[in-house]
Amino acid sequence: MKRTRRITSLLLAMLFCFLCMSGCKKESSLVTCPFTEITWDNTLEEIKASSGELIETKDSLYDGKSYLFSKEYKGQDGTVYYIFDDTEKLVSMAWGCTPDSSDQLSELYDELHSEITKEYGKSDYNPQGSNSVWYTDGGNIILFTIDTESYKALQLNYVHPDVAEKE
Repeated sequence: MKRTRRITSLLLAMLFCFLCMSGCKKESSLVTCPFTEITWDNTLEEIKASSGELIETKDSLYDGKSYLFSKEYKGQDGTVYYIFDDTEKLVSMAWGCTPDSSDQLSELYDELHSEITKEYGKSDYNPQGSNSVWYTDGGNIILFTIDTESYKALQLNYVHPDVAEKE
């Protein structure tokens, strides 16, 4: 009889610990874009109301539309892209700029790379050159540059986890 009580008590205690521990699981949170206050839940109307004058509308890679607005970030004039899928859901936000020199481009890349690494850890993909990708449960972050004699550009892209790929 005592043994049955001990086993029952032990099983109940283990069940209680298991239930408590499963409640402590950290929920993955969506990544947030540092260059905008817009969130994944905002509508196009809200974006238009808060982002100023619309520069251009283009077709998106997700069978929807991309909406481009002027945006200064990190002391650089640039463009923010709000990219929607075919269901009019915001699935990607990007900011890009064209610095005047390779030195400015490199400094901006290094600053952004350092900030993202501090927040999300080492990048998961970083081939030779200035390109990095962080694959997170809350969405992907892509930072890349183009540096040729005639063209210099940097883009920082945040991709919603519903459309983010792991490679």
